[in-house]
Amino acid sequence: MNMLYIAFMPRKKAIPPKEKKKENHDPRYQLIGPAVREGKINSFSQLFICIPPTKMASDLGMKVGRLNEIIDANFDDFTVARIRKLALLAELPETKILELILGKG
Repeated sequence: MNMLYIAFMPRKKAIPPKEKKKENHDPRYQLIGPAVREGKINSFSQLFICIPPTKMASDLGMKVGRLNEIIDANFDDFTVARIRKLALLAELPETKILELILGKG
């Protein structure tokens, strides 16, 4: 005779949701905001003076080859989420990042 045994486990205490850890951002991103405000950076490609493309690609969740493809294709596949992430990292408004992409910085 096959019997089904169900073991009852005591309930565990509710675990509170984890607080989001503040990501350790590269300190070079802090150079971008003031440089843009002072007019030293006027285009997206000039961002690479402050931060290497490999680091930026990694922080945006992509490979550097894909970032280069997007730049070569006039940013057609650059998502709003990545623009927002870059704006957050550089401590700039999203509109300023868009101006740099469009060459109107």
